[in-house]
Amino acid sequence: MTITSLNQLDFNKRYTYADYLSWKIDIERAELYYGKVMPMQTPWTLHQRILGALTYYVGTFFKNTSIETFSRIDVALLPKGETDKTKIHTVVQPDLCVIVDKQKLFDNHGCTGSPDLIIEVLPVKGSGRKEMPDKFELYEEAGVLEYWIIDPDRETVLRHVLENEKFKAVLPDLMKTDKLFSHIFEDLEIDLSEIFPN
Repeated sequence: MTITSLNQLDFNKRYTYADYLSWKIDIERAELYYGKVMPMQTPWTLHQRILGALTYYVGTFFKNTSIETFSRIDVALLPKGETDKTKIHTVVQPDLCVIVDKQKLFDNHGCTGSPDLIIEVLPVKGSGRKEMPDKFELYEEAGVLEYWIIDPDRETVLRHVLENEKFKAVLPDLMKTDKLFSHIFEDLEIDLSEIFPN
């Protein structure tokens, strides 16, 4: 049976990346967390404005380099220590990711392996935020080097860098009046007043 809608899936079942690639779903979006289907909500306008600004500034910074930036592509995360791609059970669609190693982009399906930097914009007004602790764990386990969480409601940015295979919070949390710096990409700097709308 060809899967053309999320309604055809068993939400109690665990699926693989191969299953995910076989689905013919055009409109609805979903991620896999350890094989469990996680439907994605349509983002609010404010979310899209912030993501658009981030995509512009980060994309411009890497424009004349070999480093690639992507918004909302499939990222298939390998379990820790695993190299067998048939063992992939986690597929996420980060709001924005930065990838140094182009070998992770070996086909047209997105990225296989962890991006170097992932940026997530939290859903507005708390809707759909329950998955964020899961994503934190997924990204940490997969070895993402730096992870930013943008909170539109509070107009803050939480930053985490990977040290000894664990995320370490970079303090203080940044506010709208601050400048956002990357810890792994030297000279990447974003004025947060340009990210959060007036």
